[in-house]
Amino acid sequence: MKKKFFMFLALFLAGIGVLTAQTQVRGTVVDEAV
Repeated sequence: MKKKFFMFLALFLAGIGVLTAQTQVRGTVVDEAV
């Protein structure tokens, strides 16, 4: 049971990290375009 919870938590954190990285990259591209 605990293993499943930790796997879910790891996937959740990874998803947040990817979304944050994407928004940061997008912001940088927009700044350079302007």
